[in-house]
Parts: sequence; structure tokens; C-alpha cells
Amino acid sequence: MSANVPQRSTRPTAPAPAARIEEGEIIQVGALSVASTRAAQEVQAAMVIAKRFPRDSVAAFDRVMTACRRPSLAEDAIYTYPRGGTQITGPSIRLAEVLAQAWGNLDFGWIELERGEGESTVQAYAWDLETNTRKTLTFTVRHEREVGTGADKRIVGLSDPRDIYEMCANQAARRLRQCILSVIPGDVCDEAMEQCQKTMAGGSTEPLKDRARKMVVVFGEFGVTQAMIEAKLGHPASSISEPELVRLRGVYQSLKDGVGSRDQFFDVVDSGAAATGKTRTEDLAAKLGGDGVQKAAGSTQGEPAAAGTEGGQDSPDATGIKDAAAAGQESTPPLPEQLTQMLVDVCGCTPRQALDRLVLFAKSLFKADFTSLTEAQYATVRQRIADGSIKVSGKK
Repeated sequence: MSANVPQRSTRPTAPAPAARIEEGEIIQVGALSVASTRAAQEVQAAMVIAKRFPRDSVAAFDRVMTACRRPSLAEDAIYTYPRGGTQITGPSIRLAEVLAQAWGNLDFGWIELERGEGESTVQAYAWDLETNTRKTLTFTVRHEREVGTGADKRIVGLSDPRDIYEMCANQAARRLRQCILSVIPGDVCDEAMEQCQKTMAGGSTEPLKDRARKMVVVFGEFGVTQAMIEAKLGHPASSISEPELVRLRGVYQSLKDGVGSRDQFFDVVDSGAAATGKTRTEDLAAKLGGDGVQKAAGSTQGEPAAAGTEGGQDSPDATGIKDAAAAGQESTPPLPEQLTQMLVDVCGCTPRQALDRLVLFAKSLFKADFTSLTEAQYATVRQRIADGSIKVSGKK
């Protein structure tokens, strides 16, 4: 009898199961592939058209000059900011975009490459399709924003998609300007800026005094007063010249674009005290009976004012405040005097001590002189005094 030999099965072995791909994943991969192919085809088509219809440099330059003759563009075309004791000027973001549009055959913009947890990776670019010259800048934008000023400055996170987009757009605008100016010839940019200056100097039929008055009004948005402008000019605003008005427009554009701050361009000096060289704060201290205030760069521990006299009599400082308050029955005292008196009443200090404390508070929170704040900033000071945030240790 033969031994039983096991027979091998002739049935085919089933293949190992493949990884299952969800339907949604297939659609997503396919959409990305189509989008990539379409973008590549659009770039190729743009380059072919740029080669077939090359730029006419003379016509492009004429378009740039024509655009710079428009007063609405010229007023926003140039920014100015101080550096190293000199004034640096350059084309604004808006002028850079107009240059790119007029020069032609340029692809420029910005894209959000990636959005992660708390930050986005953004790229600004400018591409001359005709010469194949390309400039790109890649940077990271944090999903956060600074709010408040001075001691109240803090950082808050952004979660709304619209807020994140606006933050990315703001950060990309300056990089985009740099990219555009890198691919457009520098002499074209210089000629454009010169033409904008000529347009601002002589392109308006409106009287110069009226334009100066409007300029003073718009500067008020940034806490710049007429007295500060006149101190910078060295004469009344009513006698401003065309070149001076052009320079002021550059300063305003810098403040508007966030390139510089008010204190970088203006000295906080009252026009009425210009002859004596005193600031408005020093004049207020003299009016209240003091001989000046401590400098912002000095110690926060100012020299105390003289205490009240014996027998419960008021000090000379307090008498000055009361005289000012009595005069206020006929005309309301300025806000600095009102707030100084308010702090005196709350803390029981002398007017000199109250004024010193408010000067330091304004410098710390607003980076500005206490006597030259905006109405909104004065309202903040009033609220801080009322809730006890501003205190003075010295007593009468």
C-alpha cells in the first residue's frame, strides 16, 4: 500500500486586499491635479503672448507719466520717513501697483502657500513675463494682532478667516511693492516720483490756503495739531508754500501707511510758546504755579512739590488750580487742566505732582505729550483717573 501524499491545491490564491481609497480622496486628488495643470497652462500662455506682443518701452513710459499727472494718484504716490537725521522718500504701494499695470507684461500679486496652526506662509511675487525676470519674497504671518498702546499693549489671536486674510494682505502689501520695484527699471520709478511731485506742486486750481487748511484737517486723524505743523514749518500754516505742502503730503502718506509715527516727524510744541521755547506742558506747569515738570527721560520719581502750608492753608499750587477753576465759570478750562484738577481731587496731591504723573502716563501709554493728546486719548486718561489706575503717592 502506497503512502498518502498530500495534493497541492490548484485553486488560484486571492491577492492581498489593496488599501481602500475613499471617494472623497479621489475627487480631491483629481481636483488638485486639474488645478495644477490649469495654472501651468495659464503661465505658458501668458509667456507666449508676452513674447508675441513685446512691450513698447516708449508707450509704457508715456502711460506711466500720464498716470502720474492725475492729482488723485500723485497725492498718495510718495511716502516719507526719517532715518539717521535725514528724510527718506520712496514710491508708495499704490504707485508701485500703477507702475506695474502701465509697464505691462507683468504678473504680480501674493498667495497664501500654507495655513497652519496660528500662522500662514505667504509669498509675494512680481514676474516680468517678457524678460523672465522674477522676484519673490516668502514670509510667515502670525495669526495675531497687537491692540492697545503703551502699558495696555497686548497681543490677541485671530480666528475669523476674514481677519486672517486682512492680516496677510496687509503684511504682503509692502513685500509686493518691493518685488514690483525690483523688476521695473529704477529710472522709470524715479521719473514717476518726480512727475508726481510736479503734479502736486502745480496741478491744482484750488487756492493754496484752502489746500493747506484741508491738510491740517486730515493730519488731525493722527493727533497732529496745527500748532505742531506750524512748529515744523517755522511759520503760520496760512503762508505755506507749494514745496512745503508737497513734503507734508509725503509725511501724511507715511503716517497713513504706517511707515512712521507722529513723534518721528513733529515736535510737540505750542505755537503760542514758540517764542519762549517752552512746551505746552511747561506753560501749563507755570500757570499752575510750578516751575516746570520733570523730563520724560528722567526718573519716574519726580521731585515732590511743596506741601501745603501750616494751619490748613492751601499751597500756591492749589491756589493756582482754584483760580483756574474760578475762571472756568466763564470759560471751560482746557482738558489738560481739567484732568489735572481731577487727579488732584481723587488723590489729594498737589497740582505739580498730578501734572508730573499725567505727563509720565501720557508718554508711557500714548508716546506723546500730555497737552497734545486727542480727545479720545483724553477720554482714556479721564477713565483711568476715575477707576484709580492713575495714582500719586505724594499728598498735600
